[in-house]
Parts: sequence; C-alpha cells; structure tokens
Amino acid sequence: MFPHLKSLELVKLPDLEGFFLGKNDFQWPSLEKVMIDYCPKMTVFTSGQSTAKKLEYIHTSLRKHSLECGLNFEGTTTTDQV
Repeated sequence: MFPHLKSLELVKLPDLEGFFLGKNDFQWPSLEKVMIDYCPKMTVFTSGQSTAKKLEYIHTSLRKHSLECGLNFEGTTTTDQV
C-alpha cells in the first residue's frame, strides 16, 4: 500500500517492462496522476489487482488511457515509434 503517493512519473526507462510484476495487490488511495513516457517495453503497470480511487487516467506520450479495465493497459509505445 502506498497511502501518501499522489503522483508517479516513469520517464525514459527503456528496459522497464512493468512497475511491479509480482502477484501482490496494491492500494493507492491518494494517487491522482500517473505519467509513463518513453518506456517502450512497458505493457503492464502491475500484475496484481490494484485500486486507485482518485486516479482517472494513466497518461502516456500517445494518449490518456482510461481505467475502465483497471490500472493495466497495453500499448505504451513512444512517439518515436509511431
């Protein structure tokens, strides 16, 4: 659990495949902003189930990703790859 984390930016991490690839669940009660930019190998934010009630989108260099399917998403290719 990350009770006080409000913002998370992952930038220019070319080998990052995911923020946490274990099976634990995360609770992010204060998280309001996530920015993932220039992380071309990243396809999973966390492997476990995560909740972030204040977070509406994950921002990437391509677009905002809705959280309808949770915190995980596919397709974080960078603008260099488009």
